[in-house]
Amino acid sequence: MAITNILCVCHGNSDRSPLMAAVLEMFLKNAGHDVKVESAGILEIATKGGPASIFSTTSAKRLGLDMSGHNKRWVDNVKLDEFDLFVCLDRQVAEYLFGRHRIPKEKIYNVNISDPWPSLEQREHDLTAETIVSMAYRVVARKFSAE
Repeated sequence: MAITNILCVCHGNSDRSPLMAAVLEMFLKNAGHDVKVESAGILEIATKGGPASIFSTTSAKRLGLDMSGHNKRWVDNVKLDEFDLFVCLDRQVAEYLFGRHRIPKEKIYNVNISDPWPSLEQREHDLTAETIVSMAYRVVARKFSAE
């Protein structure tokens, strides 16, 4: 089955998942894939909405990406049956999707990237961004290379 909709999921939907979604979307569009990539968080705090963190937004700008339109959202308020692949930023997120929402394991891809929060150091967030770029490339190579 072709992957056309991806949801990147972290905890609060302010640092890792919006940046992963932006990087994945860039990679996939540059490779000629017509894929929708979105993000959400497993913590209820994401229901309050709001922008991505200033640190992730800065890291994104350094990568040539604009996340100014990002608005945090809670995964429990997302129509999960619309997604073909769930890129989970850590094991706790993967377990949440599998346990609470019964997402089949074959639709879950865990990239296991440490959360830079609550660090107030841009350097920590930039290191996380480097890891996100590397893991996004791995997602594309593993999930789209056979197409």
